[in-house]
Amino acid sequence: MRLFFSLAIGLALCAQSTEYFHVMGGFFKGSEYLDLNAQQRAAYAAGFVNGMSVAALVLNGGGSPKEPKWLAACVSEMTTTQIAEIMRKDIQDKPAQWHLAMNTLGFNAIVGACGQYYPQPKQ
Repeated sequence: MRLFFSLAIGLALCAQSTEYFHVMGGFFKGSEYLDLNAQQRAAYAAGFVNGMSVAALVLNGGGSPKEPKWLAACVSEMTTTQIAEIMRKDIQDKPAQWHLAMNTLGFNAIVGACGQYYPQPKQ
């Protein structure tokens, strides 16, 4: 429920912004994320986590969606500002990756922060 309210607030904040981000053909890059202000990063983080939570539904063709338990366990008590800062710091600390797309950088930052929850690959 908290995630829903965070997403709603994030979308409301985005709606108030007069800036436009062109996303055609993919996601913007890490360097562009670093150029966002704190409010914009929090809104992006809300949408990013929401997207991660429905990715299983997309990959499964709409059948039997299940939110990744590891993600819910990790971020359920976090604010969008906290998630945005996790992503910002992870990206900021890796300048050699600033040219990479945010979908990859954001995922790596969240998994890095949620390591104790993220399922280990089966060997």
